[in-house]
Amino acid sequence: MTAFPTRQLLDTEAPHYLSRGRAANADVRLLEVAGQRWVVKDFSACPWFIRNTLGRWMIGRELHALQRLDGIAGIPDGARRIDRYAFTYHFIEARPLAKVPASELSPEFFLAYEKLVLQMHERGIVHLDLRNSGNVLISPDFQPILIDFQSWLSLPRWWPALARYLQKIDLSGVYKFWTRCLPGTMDAERQAVLDSVNNWRRGWVFSNYFGLRRFFRERS
Repeated sequence: MTAFPTRQLLDTEAPHYLSRGRAANADVRLLEVAGQRWVVKDFSACPWFIRNTLGRWMIGRELHALQRLDGIAGIPDGARRIDRYAFTYHFIEARPLAKVPASELSPEFFLAYEKLVLQMHERGIVHLDLRNSGNVLISPDFQPILIDFQSWLSLPRWWPALARYLQKIDLSGVYKFWTRCLPGTMDAERQAVLDSVNNWRRGWVFSNYFGLRRFFRERS
């Protein structure tokens, strides 16, 4: 019988943080239970108002995305709620794309990454934060893994043009790092998708407002 992380374990085990939450973000911890390692996202350390509003909403939201994507290789499995402030999923040994030297990558990796994104779209979900290389991990056998589904949306099938464009935003994250890591190895059709999204982002009229210029620059 599988043993899962509990609030009691979180409160008693010495914490092994993968990242510390700041402001309205969750703490992300690694916890071992009965020989299995789990990632835990936990908003319980946030101020009362944050953990009982945004925190509870974000927990339910990301958990729902992972459960909809369950069974796709490259998406963390075993996602389940711990309590109102935390959820967990199986840990996957991997490195962030940002920390993998380009010399270790190949076009085959990016084709596998593209396939994973398309499988996610087939389940009706767009990630929308794949231009952030920290959300893409690479397993020891060089398979892509997607994490951090806080920005996800359901594809609006009732508005096909918007659905297609949201899919292009995800794919532009794949192609951005493909061209950056392996220049000259991507075909013209994929380059055209990347260029169209980049042109839209440069022309986004609100990019000077609400800190969005910095947001777009960090994901450029």
